[in-house]
Amino acid sequence: MKQKTPFPRWIYSAVCGLIVAASASSLLGQTFTNILVSSFDTSTDPFVNVVQWWGGDVWSVTWDGTQNATSTIVPNNPGSGALEFSLNWTDTSGVSGNQGPQFCWLDGLNGGGWNTSFNVAAGTPVDGYYYDFDFDLKFDPASARSANDGSFGNIYVGFAMPGWSQQWAFYGNGYTNEGWNHIHAYIDPTWPNIDQIGGVAVYLPWQTSTGNTNAFYTNASQVTTFWLDNIVFTTNLTKPLAPPTLTLSPVKVTPGLSIQTSAGAGTYDRDSIATVSDNYSWVGAGSSPVTYSVTILKYPSTNNPNFQTQIFLASGGAGTPPGTEASPDWNEPNCIFLQIQNNADGSASGRLMWKTNDANANDQLWGSGTLGTLNDPAGVLGKWSLSFVNDTNVTLTSPSGLSTNWVFPDDSALQTYFPQGSVVAYFGGQPNAAANVGLGIVLSEVSISGPGLTPIDDKFNGPAIDPNVWVIRESQAGAVTLVPSTVHWKLGWTLPDLHFLLESAPSVTGPWSLSTLASNAVQTGSSKSVLVPDTALPSLTSTYFRMFKPVATQLQVLMPGETNAPFTSTGKTGSPAPQSLAAGGFYVTVNACDNNWIIVNNETDTVHITSTDTLASLPADAALAAGTGQFYVVFGQTGTFTVTASDVTTATVTSGTSSPTVSTP
Repeated sequence: MKQKTPFPRWIYSAVCGLIVAASASSLLGQTFTNILVSSFDTSTDPFVNVVQWWGGDVWSVTWDGTQNATSTIVPNNPGSGALEFSLNWTDTSGVSGNQGPQFCWLDGLNGGGWNTSFNVAAGTPVDGYYYDFDFDLKFDPASARSANDGSFGNIYVGFAMPGWSQQWAFYGNGYTNEGWNHIHAYIDPTWPNIDQIGGVAVYLPWQTSTGNTNAFYTNASQVTTFWLDNIVFTTNLTKPLAPPTLTLSPVKVTPGLSIQTSAGAGTYDRDSIATVSDNYSWVGAGSSPVTYSVTILKYPSTNNPNFQTQIFLASGGAGTPPGTEASPDWNEPNCIFLQIQNNADGSASGRLMWKTNDANANDQLWGSGTLGTLNDPAGVLGKWSLSFVNDTNVTLTSPSGLSTNWVFPDDSALQTYFPQGSVVAYFGGQPNAAANVGLGIVLSEVSISGPGLTPIDDKFNGPAIDPNVWVIRESQAGAVTLVPSTVHWKLGWTLPDLHFLLESAPSVTGPWSLSTLASNAVQTGSSKSVLVPDTALPSLTSTYFRMFKPVATQLQVLMPGETNAPFTSTGKTGSPAPQSLAAGGFYVTVNACDNNWIIVNNETDTVHITSTDTLASLPADAALAAGTGQFYVVFGQTGTFTVTASDVTTATVTSGTSSPTVSTP
């Protein structure tokens, strides 16, 4: 299928866009075995270790060998148990000091990071989308009940996702079932980041949940007890995944620095640009002002208040710049934070906060560290400036010229924790409300000026963000982009698109080449889209786009000095570097490629290595990860030799042989 879109008059008529639909071969379904996360057979099951993220502290989780749900989808162990949750709702009456909602992860964290055993992305043990999620649930009949409806309250079960967000698969609103109940929940393959599940999550809200507000309890203990068992991802796919359908539409953009959140982003995901240099402190400048400014050109409407534009001045401490995270206001110990927000009445506010010695926390910012707020009835659009003099005196000026002054109460703390050589300036945005996820802002100018500082006055007129000045610090790829005035088209496609690649060509017959546009795509609902600048068009007279899912047909072996080069006759560039016996061994790269030498990033086949050097020391067979692998080879004699990789798993994948490589003494 192909579609041709006419250009409006404001686009030069020489350019045309044509889209080729994705290959129909991707309609084939896939079959996988059910994946048992846990049936809680023993007290040492790793999923007995539950991590609580937030909520009341009066709760406990333990393995219970007296409870066991019989399953029909995974093997049953007669001696198995279940995971017991006990939650105490004392003082949840809604008055001051209430515990609020209860929330916890099930093994959601693994050594401080997400548990990748759940991932279904390329190169992981499960390659494909989970279609279903099953578990068994039982409430103790003696548990606390709502005086409103007699239910056990609301219980949600789902997944921990990137950016500390959640995706709920089961909503048990006003749950009343007693005894063991088997829950089967469908997983929508178009859910944002569904290929990046980090853990299983359980959420039991009370006071803040619709239908439970001002609830009271009918049992004296005010304790809820329930059990979970047989957590299973059902991946025996009987439904085929349709390929993405592409569309190309003319668009009129607002040029500038775009901060665009994607569906699936967390409410508090920060997306910013940050200075490459850490020499942007105001401390020590004396009476000469140091000013940090941001000019806002486009913003969500008053129907979406509280969207945030931020300036962070972050420091890791004396002589220590901040790390590379997107949220220095939380992670770093020291941060000055200007929060700019739009309000429902059309006004805007700027709130200035600071913290010191408060890493991985923000209680100071929202408590004793708040200096004050400036309100501007004229709204959020325009230039906001933060100016410092004599270290501690600061002035905030709004777009309409309103201003206010504050004095930091501790000059020694500023001098200690924000010295030159430790401060990086961030400028960006954050949704700050669930309804704002998927929206964005455009900044037309960011500037920093002051004595001893390398001045910055960036109006974002270039084709890309200047890497000598800025580094992107974003929570989701593609959230921060520079939108040039040469953008006239928006390319979109439906989901799911796992393992599909985007290509472009000046003609329907090619030559085709991989496009990098997809890396900046933003998801909205069940589709993705990306702006297409003229520089991304293979031709200004005609351009074709298509998406396809590559299939591995051959292995490629790259020697040191060579790199993969799709759409070339040999599939690689460079020349193999001579290898010295005295230097020891070297790594060869093995890629699973399609006919065009594109690396197929969902291949995990096992590879066997051989060499024409009969004295070579060769590695053991090993599986590829995301279509590629590194194998350590040691030549055993001088001469010219090759290395060959063979696919042990799939016989139809052609073996690959390296370029002849010289072995020297």
